[in-house]
Amino acid sequence: MVDVLGQDEGAPSSYPPKPSGLSAEADALDPAGVWQRIEGWIARRWGERTVTWIVAGPGVWSPNLKPTSVDSAEVWDGETWTTTTLAPAPTGYDLDHKTYKITATVGTASDPPEPVLEAYRRYAEYAAAMKEDGHAGVTSVSDGDFSMSRPAQWAARALHYSGAADLLRAFR
Repeated sequence: MVDVLGQDEGAPSSYPPKPSGLSAEADALDPAGVWQRIEGWIARRWGERTVTWIVAGPGVWSPNLKPTSVDSAEVWDGETWTTTTLAPAPTGYDLDHKTYKITATVGTASDPPEPVLEAYRRYAEYAAAMKEDGHAGVTSVSDGDFSMSRPAQWAARALHYSGAADLLRAFR
């Protein structure tokens, strides 16, 4: 069984452009922050970046991020990292009883498909409304005759509450 001992994912040189049709408030949000929140929920990446995994075999290992192009592989010999060639397997790479450092380019320069762009819109609009509301972290708001309650985790679950997570399920 392969153990993933570490994963270091760099930032892309740029994220995809924001989708059209955003309100002024949603458009004003930092696009990198929105894309990072979306990427935290899915395995697919838009915008190429370097990722390094430290994995220990034996077994078959497959990168958890897509698309992936392995750039280099090294094996720990007890004192230093030595360049190696990974043995391909039907669903990844067949690793021996060793510790490996695998560096890859992950992501694509292509534009995200429409469901991902719609997830961006939904999350950005929801996050903008939370920011404008100014009541993040409270469970109830009362203003004269108006009263509203929300779960305490409403900000942390914004990806779910906005409906964006459902759209992203196919990209997990």
